[in-house]
Amino acid sequence: MFFKKLLILFISIFSNSLVAQRENIETIDAEGIQEIIILADEIFQVEINTASKNSLEIKSISEGEYLQHIHLQSKIAGEKLVLTSTYQEILTSGFDKLSAHKVYAVNLQLSIPENLKVTVISNLASVYAQGIFRYFEVELKSGRCELINFQGEALINTYGGDVWVETNRANVDAQTNHGKIQVDKSLKSGEPIHIKSISGDIKVMKTQ
Repeated sequence: MFFKKLLILFISIFSNSLVAQRENIETIDAEGIQEIIILADEIFQVEINTASKNSLEIKSISEGEYLQHIHLQSKIAGEKLVLTSTYQEILTSGFDKLSAHKVYAVNLQLSIPENLKVTVISNLASVYAQGIFRYFEVELKSGRCELINFQGEALINTYGGDVWVETNRANVDAQTNHGKIQVDKSLKSGEPIHIKSISGDIKVMKTQ
């Protein structure tokens, strides 16, 4: 009986490990695309890197017991690519039945051409971006935003998340209601970067 229970336990653990993670990769011809809109509610993390190329790669990594209940849809409308997370109501942040034991995470990784307009809106995600953008906008409710080796115009709004920016040239306008602000004094000219947070700290440094 002991060995039977042990075998059942092993099979259960092995089966869970097989379905604990799901990875999807989509490659899109970026010719004609000028703007990417990412509607990423219930996504844990969004990473965006730019490169000198004509294609766009979207990689989503889902893990946890609810990975089958959240998906990413892509749609091209004219010059816009719209990525939208879809999920059941039970996965919504703050939903009573799951608030105490929600166990899942979805990470989104994008490799895109340089000089595009990118917008990310999310109730949960933290956003990490690197590269050259024509315009970069984020609206985050609980996540943080980090821009590394960033070039371009930006508008960053967070509720509780910190903001960290590293750039060579920028005209920075930073405001936070309850956090701290540190802006490198050597950043006096360049593309406008507007940052506003309710309670997050803001730090803008010159790229070393």
